[in-house]
Amino acid sequence: MRIDSALGTSLQGLKQGQQRLVESSQQLTAAATAAPQENLTAPIAELQRARDQVEVSARVVQAVDQTLNNLLKAFS
Repeated sequence: MRIDSALGTSLQGLKQGQQRLVESSQQLTAAATAAPQENLTAPIAELQRARDQVEVSARVVQAVDQTLNNLLKAFS
């Protein structure tokens, strides 16, 4: 895999994960406000999945950054 494609994919994953976090937070707030007895399991589960997506994507960005740093050190 090329470094630029790994970085691009992980940055896209971060963006999508952040959007999912916003959307699921809004759903959770709306559900809790409109009907406090409504089942909140689905929005909470989506929030956790979105958090996981952001965390994994951030780890990929860190790995790409470390790889680039190592390459720069090797060639300097």
